[in-house]
Formats: sequence, structure tokens, C-alpha cells
Amino acid sequence: MKRASLGARVEAVEHRMETWEARFDAAVGSLGGQISLLRDLMEDRFSGVHRRIESVEAGLREDMGALGRSLREEIRRGDESVRDDVRAEIRVGHESLTGMIRALDESVAAKFQATDESVAAKFQAAAESVAAKFQAADESVTARIQTLDESLREAIRAGDEDTRQLMRVLHEDVIERISRLGER
Repeated sequence: MKRASLGARVEAVEHRMETWEARFDAAVGSLGGQISLLRDLMEDRFSGVHRRIESVEAGLREDMGALGRSLREEIRRGDESVRDDVRAEIRVGHESLTGMIRALDESVAAKFQATDESVAAKFQAAAESVAAKFQAADESVTARIQTLDESLREAIRAGDEDTRQLMRVLHEDVIERISRLGER
């Protein structure tokens, strides 16, 4: 059984390390792409909510303007008691609208907070997952290198012992030849 040379074994180990480095680079590139995708998704969601708020605000302004114009016309045509009733209704409507706006503002703020926490949790989970995978890969590579190192050392020891035995045989052969030459 012919053993591979030490140089071939080292080349094989180097090739395996280069393969692992290429895999690591690809995983980092993939993670960067996923983070960019999540950032774009988050920006799209926030801009959509902002547009909705602006739309509701514009609608409320239009409604308030239309309500005001209508009420002014009624007040102009009506008598003092109608004017008093209308003023009371406006006051109640304004308070109700103010309450609705506050509730909407609190609801939107809560949704932003929840979305922010959700995105932060997802980023944290993704980072922990990637770190765990890299740790596992690192431990696996380290274990393989140690195993290869131990087997390489054992092969070197065996090769050294073979060399010593061959040197002893050669030495004994040389001594024997010298002694034969001395006998002649």
C-alpha cells in the first residue's frame, strides 16, 4: 500500500481550507443581500404608512373645510338659536375629531413601535443564527484540522521509525561489508 507524500497531503489540506474560505465568503455575501432586502422592505412599509397618514390628514382637512363652509351658510341663514345650536355641535364635533386624531396618532405610534421591535428582533435572530452557524463551521473545521494534524503526526512518526529501521539495516550491512573487506 503506497502512502501519499507529505506534500500531497499538505496540498489536500490547503485545498480543503480554500474550499471552506470560498463557502464562508459566499455565506457572508448572501447575508449582506438578505440584510439589504430587509432594509428595503422596512423602508417600503414605513413609507406606505406615512402616505396613509398624509391621505387621512388631507381627507380630514377637506372634510373640516366642507363642514365649515356648510355651517357658515346655515348660520348666515338661520336665527340666533340655530346659531347657538350649531356652535355647540361644532364644539362637540371638534372635540370628537380631536379625540379621534389623538387615538389615530397613538395607534400609528404603537404600530411603528411594534414594527420597529419586530424588525429589531428579526435582525437579532438572524445575527444570532449566522453567528451560531459560523461558530459550528469553525468548530467543525478546527476539529477536522486537529484530526488531520494528529494523523499526519502519526504518519510522520511511523515514517521516522521506518527510516530508523532501514538505517540500522543499512548500517549493519555496511559494517558487515567492511568486516569482509578487512578479512580479505
